[in-house]
Amino acid sequence: MAACGARTGLTPSSSPECSIPDAATPLAPPTQPEPGGLACTRIGCTDQIAITIRDARGQELTPARWVVGLDGARLSETGCGSDFDLAGSSITCLDGSLRVSFLGASQPLPSVLEVSVTTTTGLHVDACVAPTYRLVQPNGPGCAPICRQARIELIAR
Repeated sequence: MAACGARTGLTPSSSPECSIPDAATPLAPPTQPEPGGLACTRIGCTDQIAITIRDARGQELTPARWVVGLDGARLSETGCGSDFDLAGSSITCLDGSLRVSFLGASQPLPSVLEVSVTTTTGLHVDACVAPTYRLVQPNGPGCAPICRQARIELIAR
């Protein structure tokens, strides 16, 4: 078992140390349907993780500053209001949540996500989670694209 914070340098302030299996199996990219007789719309999507921060009462909070680590690779600390790109990943603040989008179908999705967030109200959260991805087909079964998306909710204190 490997500790999350030891790999990216994040220092959890209030959460217990997070461990993940060393032999985590990455998700294989989904196969796209063959073009054919289906009438498909052209709605697009991207592989992504949406992270929502809430207080103890369940109120959604706006991130002010954050650090994100993906499978041990630390992404630079930044504030909301600016997009951040790193090796095919784009991180944005949108509607009170962080969105980590992964560009390019061949890129494996992270099996471990480390998050350190300070909200605009001064609350803080450090977490290490294994995202659960679901397949999204915005144009319906049998139509491209097929994207993998996860939602994570964290409680700041």
